[in-house]
Amino acid sequence: MAVFEDEGLIGLNSPKTVLREAFEMGLIQDDELWLTMLSDRNSTAHIYNEQPAIEICRNIKRDMQVHLWICLRQLKQGWTRLEFGAKKEEKYSMVL
Repeated sequence: MAVFEDEGLIGLNSPKTVLREAFEMGLIQDDELWLTMLSDRNSTAHIYNEQPAIEICRNIKRDMQVHLWICLRQLKQGWTRLEFGAKKEEKYSMVL
């Protein structure tokens, strides 16, 4: 959450609010997909059957893998630009 604190955003105290803010900042795309991933993640705490766990793993591989890599790249680019003194509005701009 330090990325958001650097921007003066405090009070992001739940994963859902963090995801919504990340979407607004352009760090992630397709906020509904990320919210679905969050729901799947929350479901895993109560899975006692192998089949739902397998389905969630398939969903991650099929739907989320690319989005996770894009987010990681965006975060790395933001941090690299911070090191070189870029303006705030440039820190999190998306380069696809």
